[in-house]
Amino acid sequence: MPPSGWPASRSRAGGSSPRCAERGGNRRWTARPVSVADLGAPHARDRHRTLQACIDWSYRLLEPDEQRAFELLSLFGGGCTLESAAAVIVPRQAEPDRIIATVGLLDRLRAKSLVVADSAPGGVRFRMLESVAVYAGERLAERADPDDASSHFLDPMTALIIHAGEELTGRQRGRWMAVLTAEHDNINAALELTAANAARSPHAATRLWRLVGALTFYWSTTGRFREAREWFEQAVSHDVPIAVQVPGRWGAAHVEPSWSALGTRQRGPRTRTFA
Repeated sequence: MPPSGWPASRSRAGGSSPRCAERGGNRRWTARPVSVADLGAPHARDRHRTLQACIDWSYRLLEPDEQRAFELLSLFGGGCTLESAAAVIVPRQAEPDRIIATVGLLDRLRAKSLVVADSAPGGVRFRMLESVAVYAGERLAERADPDDASSHFLDPMTALIIHAGEELTGRQRGRWMAVLTAEHDNINAALELTAANAARSPHAATRLWRLVGALTFYWSTTGRFREAREWFEQAVSHDVPIAVQVPGRWGAAHVEPSWSALGTRQRGPRTRTFA
């Protein structure tokens, strides 16, 4: 079972795996059980068990720090850069030791075929094959404190998103637009995890508003209006100080002027539908 507070799409335990579904042109992670039909052939179940056994064998040969890195990498639904991996795996080390340590860990995981490195326009990105990511997520869910594990992922992702949002109005707009596009799946993962915790945590509710405020320009520029509306609706369902809401409401008003009135007391009962 996933730790309390983790959305189902971020937990890969219980025989479920993330599937990237199209909703209105936007890629969103969902979860559904892996069936024999998914695996392809009459004897696919046996092959799947063999694959799981191989992954388990490789995992048990890892050193403790390698196991921890392996588990934490499963938090990235869309792969990651070296810098993002370092921020999650060894957040307490200073530069350049953090990068050096992460390079060593990633190299050892690649040598055991547990991590794949892909060339991308912005540099190398690291990812896991789906079956490996499912296994790593299960191990993380078994022994991790949910708040600790989520903070490993959310804190650096939040910092990246907010910094990118600030840069989108400057001379490096094109570069940071490309960064956010490459991190799109991880951004949605961060939003989902934050929204799942927002009802019980004022800190998470505040984080959700901050993320929405940082992302509205990106969403409007790339035509992700449905996505912007969905997350703005999520944000307005949580009461936070008005000063926290201002960037999100200001950005939403530029995407669609009618959205800025959602959830305000001046407009009567809160509504989450659109005419």
